[in-house]
Amino acid sequence: MSILQDPLAALRQAEWYLDNSALEVFAGAFDLAAGNLCRQTVEQVLLIICHFSSMPRHRYLRFDGTLRTSGELLRALDRHVEPSRTTHWVTAAQCGSRIHKLVRVRRTIAKWARILNEPSHFSIRARRTDANSLRKFIGVAQSWFDEKDKNVLVAIVNDVLSKGRFVAALGPEPLNIPQIRTRVVVRATDIGRNTDGKLTMTSAVPHAIISKRIPVRGRWPRVPVFLESTGDIAIGVEWINRHGNHIDVRDLRNVIAALSTTEQDRFALSRRLKRLGITLHYELADTPPVSVP
Repeated sequence: MSILQDPLAALRQAEWYLDNSALEVFAGAFDLAAGNLCRQTVEQVLLIICHFSSMPRHRYLRFDGTLRTSGELLRALDRHVEPSRTTHWVTAAQCGSRIHKLVRVRRTIAKWARILNEPSHFSIRARRTDANSLRKFIGVAQSWFDEKDKNVLVAIVNDVLSKGRFVAALGPEPLNIPQIRTRVVVRATDIGRNTDGKLTMTSAVPHAIISKRIPVRGRWPRVPVFLESTGDIAIGVEWINRHGNHIDVRDLRNVIAALSTTEQDRFALSRRLKRLGITLHYELADTPPVSVP
């Protein structure tokens, strides 16, 4: 299952398998398929908690980027966050209500991680996990999620696959909306002039939209990725100059100053403003620039 899969959709698909056993090619095939989706849903929950627990990434992801087993994740979450004596469970719960509600059922998660390990492997013995057990899990797991939680996974995937260039975060309470935080470079060419003659700054946030119906294949985009027709996810932007310094975009004078830190920057900005009909004068090398229409 794609890590971008909506967990509620996965549970609905698992339930469909259980409701349509008459379509099986061999007896128990759909029970196995449903069991795998249920187990992977537990793994998604553990990934969410691990990611927001301040846990070192190598403890929940292997070197090749694949997720470690449920047992490994549970043991990692039980460890203490040094130098405190607080476990990673507690640290994750402090990130907001969206994570706290999952941490609150950690014993139930651990129980089902153990039970659902069985239908994930070939066995020569009769299986104890049957359709009734899976239906019980589906009913329990559906209470763990709301429609916004799928976007927590979208944010985490962007964070992991970009190696931290795009950061998964959660917004303020009470909604605790999933977020993707990124940095966007502002250049002299982003300065413009509106119809009233006032200076403006326009800088786009590159991103990609992918289909919810087609599994992601090939190289992952180098920009933030969103699922089509998905709301309830925010993108937070920090504006920086090409040297990585923060820009306060609320004041255009600050923007101009941030784009004038080197001689090359000042030349590029002066040339851009000249095209807009504005002459830029610098009083001193270490003072903010003054623009003159």
